[in-house]
Amino acid sequence: PASAQPPAAPSAPVDASDEEPNEEIVITGRRFSDSLADALRLKRGADSIVDAVSAADIGKFPAVNVAEALQRIPGVSISREAGEGQFVSVRGLGPNFQSVTLNGSPIAYNENIRNSDQSGRQFQFRVIPADLVAGIVVAKSPTADLIDGGIGSNIDIRTARALDIAPFVTVRAFTHYEDRTGENTPNGSVSAAWRNADRTFGVIAGVSYQTRDVQFDRFQLFGYTNRTIEGQSVAVPSNIALTLEEEKRRRLSFLGGVQWEPVDTLKISFDALYSNFNNEIDENRILIDLGSRADFATRVVPGSTVIRDGVLYAADLRGGRINRNAEFSEQTHENISLRLQAEFTPGAWRIVPSIGYSEAISGLDTPLQRLDGRTPDNPPGLTYGYDFGDDPVGDVRVARVRTNLDLTGPAAAPFFRYRIRPTNSEDKDLTAFLDVGRDIGARIAGIELTSIRFGAQYTDRSRDYPRRDREL
Repeated sequence: PASAQPPAAPSAPVDASDEEPNEEIVITGRRFSDSLADALRLKRGADSIVDAVSAADIGKFPAVNVAEALQRIPGVSISREAGEGQFVSVRGLGPNFQSVTLNGSPIAYNENIRNSDQSGRQFQFRVIPADLVAGIVVAKSPTADLIDGGIGSNIDIRTARALDIAPFVTVRAFTHYEDRTGENTPNGSVSAAWRNADRTFGVIAGVSYQTRDVQFDRFQLFGYTNRTIEGQSVAVPSNIALTLEEEKRRRLSFLGGVQWEPVDTLKISFDALYSNFNNEIDENRILIDLGSRADFATRVVPGSTVIRDGVLYAADLRGGRINRNAEFSEQTHENISLRLQAEFTPGAWRIVPSIGYSEAISGLDTPLQRLDGRTPDNPPGLTYGYDFGDDPVGDVRVARVRTNLDLTGPAAAPFFRYRIRPTNSEDKDLTAFLDVGRDIGARIAGIELTSIRFGAQYTDRSRDYPRRDREL
């Protein structure tokens, strides 16, 4: 049967004085659209074809360094090492064809000192963390005021100005997890800016520390050699190498600037960059001789071969040779850049003298050391082989290398030779500028002239690359 419940008693009235007062919450921030407007303003105001990325765009994504930030610009591509951007190409022209400056002054280049493959004019963008940069401008067409030598582009890395931004303090911390090593490595940065109430003196500074442990697992083929197998000419891998490489990367960077405006017609700016990149490399490799041996065909075990499309996919050998290599080095790349600029604005004229000094030093704290071991040629009982596997599953193909040699003991590959290579490089650049200009707003022969600019540049640059090879 249905039943009814009496209505609930009305709640007691609440005194307005018992209510908590409303608390006002104000949230302020900078829209990402503002950063796009900054970049568009730079492009519209330029006299040539340029692209730009601003600080908010850089911080919008987890850009590790300047190269990672540059890849968002149309026409810019980067090359990576262990997933970290290092070199920059613009409009299809490689890293050697880019001119790189910091606030308009050239930056010295660190050199490749591991395998002596001199990178020449390739600037290693990994030395500058992205979170200490205010913006980057890529000029894709040359003008008279740009540093010469950038056939591809001129890339100007710009730091924030202390008098142009409000005081702030920013702290950033994160960790990087590497799946292959199973290690978490800490990373972080601190940046701050201050200016006086009159906005005539300001200081800005930032420091960044980044760490990363990486591991490479490589299966490498060193070319092919044609050999006659089972009565037909087939392509045989010359050599196969299995490599395990471990790296410990540490980067400490500092960017700072001071601005002083004693009078309305004079502004003095000083900028400084210091970067220290340390990379400890430990590599172990096993290399087996295959088609590079003239007696390869006579060493093949009958019935062990697999030939597909004229390529020897699998084979077992009796005899031959196995090589073992161990390599260790500790590299340090330092980069120091200093710049002093004064801006005079007497009347309608703008006179800007500046001088910049940059130095890049790359050296081996622990010289490159290589220890080579190898088995005797065709030792009794030695067998080894390889198999490129079946058709790939997706984009993965499993390749195998097998041998009856115990590779865990030192007797497996007796000592062959020991090599040591102390190497270092030093790049120094001293550049002075004088820029003079003013707005004129004149019309000559139907052509409107908005401004006139002229100037001078002095550059003194030197590079030193000593190397010594010793072998025991």
